Amino acid sequence: MIQVGFWARKLAQVPKLTILFIKQFQSPVHVCMRCQKTIAMAEFSQVVLEKISDISKVAQLHERLETMLEQSAAAEINASAVERIDTSTLQVLASFMTTMDKHHMDVRIVVPSASFIETVRLMGLQQSLHLNV
Repeated sequence: MIQVGFWARKLAQVPKLTILFIKQFQSPVHVCMRCQKTIAMAEFSQVVLEKISDISKVAQLHERLETMLEQSAAAEINASAVERIDTSTLQVLASFMTTMDKHHMDVRIVVPSASFIETVRLMGLQQSLHLNV
């Protein structure tokens, strides 16, 4: 089981202007929404997108997603705070989700904001991002 203090120390080392953070869930297990498989806590991570996700921050997002791909069996992308997102960020997210699918790993976007949904709809990326909007 992951120690809560460990993550508190890790998050304290991250610059305050970082676009996202990886948070391990504090519940002991997570149930995959697609396959209903139970996943141990250490195998499940979440990325939280910030209010403005644009090309100036996409390299950092890519690095975080790559880390998740290597270390997690399942992932959630929390897009609840997004007020503005550009095509480069959506392309990275779509690529990440496609890669996770190819490796039979669970990934989903949770609580997408209205701005996030509208941009996804305009770009026609609903299927790539697994959104039914």
